[in-house]
Amino acid sequence: MRKLLFLFFVTSVFQLNAQKIKSIELFDVSSITNKNEWKKYKNPFEINELKTEFGVFKVGANLFLGKPSDSNVNLDFKFVLVGKYSVMGAMAAVYMSDSDSNIEVVIDKIKIYKPSMGQPLKIVVDFKRKDGASIGMGKFGCIFDLATAIRVGEIVNPNAPLNRTQAIAKLKEAKDLLDLGMMSAEDFEKLKVELQPIIMNK
Repeated sequence: MRKLLFLFFVTSVFQLNAQKIKSIELFDVSSITNKNEWKKYKNPFEINELKTEFGVFKVGANLFLGKPSDSNVNLDFKFVLVGKYSVMGAMAAVYMSDSDSNIEVVIDKIKIYKPSMGQPLKIVVDFKRKDGASIGMGKFGCIFDLATAIRVGEIVNPNAPLNRTQAIAKLKEAKDLLDLGMMSAEDFEKLKVELQPIIMNK
């Protein structure tokens, strides 16, 4: 009887896991407003396009490696590793070095590890070099905490939305170009309309 109950339990868990979402085309992190909503997703699950408060990321899009965030202590990145991400691999991680700064990479996979036991969600990105060169002994690298890597400057998103300071600087530069006759009044007005909501914090 115990064996039968155990078999029933294992089968039920397997069926519940099989019904969870393993991959999704578009995922907006802000769409999860209740922690129970995470239950419908497998851990981890893959995403083709990810929307976050710090930018939009899509498989096939480009990113740049910035600089190691703690270069005073050592010359290795803290959030960018050699090889694809795996929990076992993270235990014996090989970090990319300062010599890898400023290279352009292409997103190969985006995975979300769900928040658990008081830990926040973790966005993991596997990537290849855009120039096709190897990364260590293979062709992949990974960012094992995208949000933090961007915040500390180890990853630069060339498609990141402008903040207010950047928008003001861009508009001032455009005004100088207009005054120098190197930009048309029509192009300046278009840019002004585009940047106004960012500058006005709308």
